[in-house]
Amino acid sequence: MHTLAFLLGMLVPKAHAILNTVGSGGAGVDDMWTTICNTFPAAFCNLGANAPEYIAGIVVDFVFAVIVGIGVLVIIFAGLRLIFAAGNEEATADAKKIITYALLGIVLALMAEAIKTFVIVVVERAAG
Repeated sequence: MHTLAFLLGMLVPKAHAILNTVGSGGAGVDDMWTTICNTFPAAFCNLGANAPEYIAGIVVDFVFAVIVGIGVLVIIFAGLRLIFAAGNEEATADAKKIITYALLGIVLALMAEAIKTFVIVVVERAAG
């Protein structure tokens, strides 16, 4: 947790400095991406106009993987609670409820991924 706070503490001043200079050159978004690529050289800077789409895709895929991973861990936890309930009906009902909600979360994440893919296909067809 301290590492995350440290990294955010380093990035916020750089991001603030970049945002203060955006638009001052008059080039708008192109000027912003040039400034970002000069400050944080990375492979996505060579993508040109597709860089924001690429970065958004990476973020969405990461969030999807985290949600599904947490859902699987919660199902494992609830399964262990179900095993250790040893016939206690209240504990068994709670474990089953946890499994149901975790599965619902995974299904919603899968639906969100499908909607994202559908929107990308529709936008690509409309653009080209």
